[in-house]
Amino acid sequence: MNDDEITVFRKARPEVPPYDDAAKARARSRLLDARTRRTGRSFRLPRLTSAQGLLAVGAATAVLIAGPTLLIKNLDGKTHRTTGTGNRTNALGPGATDDRPRPGQWSYTKSLHASSSKGAGGSLFGPPDRRVTREEWRSVDGKQTAFMDKGKLQTQTGAVGAVPSASPRSDYPYLLSLPAEPAALLAEVGRNIDKENGPTKATAEQRASRMFQIMEIWMRDVALPAKLRSAMYRALGQIPGVKYEGKAADIAGRSGVTFFRIEEGYLRNEIMVDPVTHQYLGFRAIAVRNHLSKADDGNMPRKRGDILGWGGLVKVGFVDKPGQRL
Repeated sequence: MNDDEITVFRKARPEVPPYDDAAKARARSRLLDARTRRTGRSFRLPRLTSAQGLLAVGAATAVLIAGPTLLIKNLDGKTHRTTGTGNRTNALGPGATDDRPRPGQWSYTKSLHASSSKGAGGSLFGPPDRRVTREEWRSVDGKQTAFMDKGKLQTQTGAVGAVPSASPRSDYPYLLSLPAEPAALLAEVGRNIDKENGPTKATAEQRASRMFQIMEIWMRDVALPAKLRSAMYRALGQIPGVKYEGKAADIAGRSGVTFFRIEEGYLRNEIMVDPVTHQYLGFRAIAVRNHLSKADDGNMPRKRGDILGWGGLVKVGFVDKPGQRL
C-alpha cells in the first residue's frame, strides 16, 4: 500500500511532531467537505529578490469525484454539483484516474489577492485592506492566453512563459511535461537555476530561496494533474530551510497547511496547500521582525506583522473555450 501524504511528509521531515490518529481523520474528512500585475501578454511573476517575496497569484478549488459526479466546494463554502462527463472538468484530487486536459481545452483560474489603500509596487505599502479578483484562461497547447479587461474577454496569441530569456520556463506544455516524482522535479528546478546563473555559482541559501520561488511559480497559475501536484507537495518539504506548519492563513479562509522559508532574516515567505488534494491554495509574505529595506527609490521600514503580499486561487480547472467558467 502506498503511504498517505501525512506519512510521506513525516519521512521527509522527521523533526515535525507526529500526527495522532484523530488529526489524520480530521484531515481525511476534508476530502468529503511581485509584483503581480496584468501585462498585455501574460499574467506572470517576474523574477523576484527574496526581499520581495512570493508576491504571486495562487491556486485552487477542492474537488471530489464520486462516479460521474463532481462535488465542488467554492469560496462561498457551498458545495455545488456538476457532472464529470460534461465540457467542464475541474482539477481532481489524488484518487482521480484521468485528470489531464484533453487537446483543445483551456485552463481556467480565478484568483483573489490583497491590495492596499496605501498603494503597492512589488509589495504592499500598507495594510491589505482591499481585494482584487482576476480571471485567466490558458490554452493547454501553450499558444494562447485570455483574460477579462473591463468586462470584455481579451484573447492573445503567443506562448506564455516560453520566451527564451524568461526563467523559469512556465509555458503550459512544459509544466505538463514536468516529472511527477519529487527528486526528479527538484533536479529540474536546479537545472533552471543553473541556466539563470550561468558561470556564476549561487550560494546554498540563494539556491534554496530560488528553488522555493520557482516551485511556487509552477504551482500557481494553471490547473495541474494530481500526480504532479502530489510531487510538488512532497518536493516542497525537501528544499533546504523550508519548514512546515499544520495550518494556513489562506486569503479565502480555507483549511490548509503551510510550507515557509525565512528570507533575509525578517521575511517569512509562505506557500499554502490543501494536504488532501495537494492543490496550491495561495501565498503570503509577512515580516516576522522589524526591518529597514533599502531600495533605489528610498528606504522602506517594515514592522513585524506587516503583510507584503497575499493571494490565492479560488477556482481552477479545465474548460473548452476562453470565457467559459466553472
